[in-house]
Amino acid sequence: TSNNRLFRFSAGTQIWEELSRRSAYVTEWRGTPWPGSQNQLRGGGFSWGICDAESFPWPESLCGVELSWLGKRLRIGQVTPSMIRFQIPWEVFVPPAYTPDLVFNRPAILDQLTIRTPRESRFQDSGISKLRGFTALSFDLTTLRREDGSKISSISSARPGDWLFVDLTGLGPVSAMLPSGMPSPANPLSKVIEPIEIKVNDTVLSVQSYEAYLAPGLVGIMTLRFQLPTAPTGDLAVVTVVANSDPTSIRTNQILIPLNSVALP
Repeated sequence: TSNNRLFRFSAGTQIWEELSRRSAYVTEWRGTPWPGSQNQLRGGGFSWGICDAESFPWPESLCGVELSWLGKRLRIGQVTPSMIRFQIPWEVFVPPAYTPDLVFNRPAILDQLTIRTPRESRFQDSGISKLRGFTALSFDLTTLRREDGSKISSISSARPGDWLFVDLTGLGPVSAMLPSGMPSPANPLSKVIEPIEIKVNDTVLSVQSYEAYLAPGLVGIMTLRFQLPTAPTGDLAVVTVVANSDPTSIRTNQILIPLNSVALP
């Protein structure tokens, strides 16, 4: 078997024969089911090889794969046998019932997902509501960095007063909306205009201490820039971000940042 398919191999002719068609299956939704956000589906049987979108906007069909959710065709940036990278359209309306709960990693209702593969197999199952992996706000901790681009880690801790950057999904709307599947411009930046609250441990940051905007050159990814408080707060900074443009769709998550409480002179 391979990618949920059954094959027969002839030792005499050295020929593989496919006995059953490919059947796409999904095991995990990574990201945030929110308008404009880039997400990933993990599973198998999506394609024979790797295909990347070669132009913008991202297409609605890539490598013969099509994806739709809540009745909307999704823009696809990459397809591999086990992963589909896609963007939730900016214009899609996400009902409150489809928004993840405030409890980290708790499933939301994610049915009405349809995948078509090159062999016309089809996946549509309300059981996808049991999937985990997505959050109300989804941070890419590999992008946590200082202004000079150096990464934050356990051996290179942040310091009080540092300005930090991290990429995420799940915020919006933004000041300058883009067509779905298009990369964000660098000038001017398209900034998040919905209310955001950021707390570092017990300190609520002032609005002058942070900003969020679409990451230039990327599709459906946002960057959060914020300043740690200058007062020492121990060896760990717990950063809580809350987006609350609509009381029915409050989104929140936390990141933990190793902290060297001795500020630089």
